Amino acid sequence: MRKEIADLWIKALRSGDYEQGRLYLNADGKFCCLGVLCEVAIKSNVHISHYKTNRTMIQQYDGYIASLPMSINEWSGIKTGNGAFIDDHSLAGANDFEGKDFDEIAELIEHYWSIL
Repeated sequence: MRKEIADLWIKALRSGDYEQGRLYLNADGKFCCLGVLCEVAIKSNVHISHYKTNRTMIQQYDGYIASLPMSINEWSGIKTGNGAFIDDHSLAGANDFEGKDFDEIAELIEHYWSIL
């Protein structure tokens, strides 16, 4: 992953601007850590379609609702759609199933950014 993008992501996760959610990039205004990266991309003027579906409050980013779209992978340099970093560990898993908060996930990104 590109270091400058990792730094922007870490800053956004620690900003307090995003309420943490689970399982979706952005549902009902609550964000998975990967959804925060999507928002960082939008704020960095990356062209990505984003909209809420008609029947739910789930935000789509280039049609994706639970993993990173390729446009974000290409922009950020992150290798996978779930933020895999070592063996079977991923940032999505840390967020959704391990109960790690955004500060703990930011620490993971600080430590593993070069292999994300």
